[in-house]
Amino acid sequence: ELRRRPLMAFMLLPASLAVVAPPAPILVLGPGSLDLRLCTAKLAARAGFSASVLTAQGQQYSVRRWMYGADYSDIGRDEAGNVQLLSEPSSIAEGINKAEAICLVCDAAALPEDSLPALLEAASSLKRVVLVSRIGVTRAKPGPFGLGNGDLELLRGEERLRDAAASRGFDLSTVRVGTLKGGGPGAATDGDIGLAKSFYDSILELETALVTQSYDKFTLGAKCFAGDPLDLPNIVLRTAYRGSFDARDEETSRVLAAGAAVAAFQHARPIEFTVSSAKGEVPPTAGQWERILNDLSSV
Repeated sequence: ELRRRPLMAFMLLPASLAVVAPPAPILVLGPGSLDLRLCTAKLAARAGFSASVLTAQGQQYSVRRWMYGADYSDIGRDEAGNVQLLSEPSSIAEGINKAEAICLVCDAAALPEDSLPALLEAASSLKRVVLVSRIGVTRAKPGPFGLGNGDLELLRGEERLRDAAASRGFDLSTVRVGTLKGGGPGAATDGDIGLAKSFYDSILELETALVTQSYDKFTLGAKCFAGDPLDLPNIVLRTAYRGSFDARDEETSRVLAAGAAVAAFQHARPIEFTVSSAKGEVPPTAGQWERILNDLSSV
């Protein structure tokens, strides 16, 4: 069951000609959560996109294992229809050049300022960028002793990307997330909800492993807000909530965040929205995500 609060009104944007639909080539990259990047790429491939993800040299075995399991990683190659790993300079250049849409995962860090122009210059087929950023960034202000500088850098990164979208003519959608939890297969036996069971095996801290698995079983509902209305709680509260799988507005399932990004690729117009978790044993379907985004766009 989807649970949503009343949605904040925002300016309705015209329908876009830059909708990206399967089997279009899409690329996932960014300095943010690796788990979220992998989950987004996997769900995009499952939706029928030709999905690729940038991967560091030497990381391929672990990445394949987290996405598709130990047996798959032992094969040592990317099968057709699954996520393609890009780690060689030539394959990275080709992937960027072909991508009709790019998902930039910047929930914890902004894309370096000098990287954005080079990326966009190489992305000759680009129609849409989906940025995954953090909640509350639009209200970032510098604080004493450098406090708040992280959010301020995220804000500046968003502004650079927004300016680039306006000057280069591609669509920009923004998915905002809170503290990330979950991301594995949950109770599913086929591993299609999120990453493979090997993702759980990679979590060394027992409490985090148990919370992650419980989150993927009981906290898969979606609650969405237009724009950026929420703020992260302070570090004391975030630490207190660390061992809980209760649904909170300021927390987001990695499975939901990935599903929201895939839905934003295909939505009729650029959109900015916040994704929070709610109680639920299954994530939204593709059709349910589209209804959520239509609701957000029609307020």
